[in-house]
Amino acid sequence: MVLITAVACVGFLAMLTTVSSVTFAAAVSFAHDVFARNKRRQTDAGEVRVLRLALVTLCVLVVSMSAATHRYSMNFLFDFAMSVAASGVFPVLVYSFIWSRFNGRGLLWSVLGGLVLCVVLMVFSPSVSGTAYALWPTASFDGYPFQSPG
Repeated sequence: MVLITAVACVGFLAMLTTVSSVTFAAAVSFAHDVFARNKRRQTDAGEVRVLRLALVTLCVLVVSMSAATHRYSMNFLFDFAMSVAASGVFPVLVYSFIWSRFNGRGLLWSVLGGLVLCVVLMVFSPSVSGTAYALWPTASFDGYPFQSPG
């Protein structure tokens, strides 16, 4: 019983650390981009204020998106998240290792191309329609035979 509790606590703390780190990194990058547009030098108090505002805004947005998707199938949400991550990250890794002239424009197009292709294939996959665990189980417009296009 103690071992199960310890493993559960470690898993919870790892997840909490990951979520808080990603949230804070997103808020910092958003606050930095907002300040980068402004030509004037901002004070430290102003930067902290924008960081806090970005953090609260991001958290409200994520919680509202969570509340909006709580009725959807977790299978679809998991497949979609993993497919988008794989379709956006894998081509960039391959191109950056193999292609010596890979630059920022290529990175942007490979991420956008992977995202668009993944969304199109996901719409016509069995994760969205045609199966009991689909997003819309009663509809049947699945023309793509694989569960996940990632």
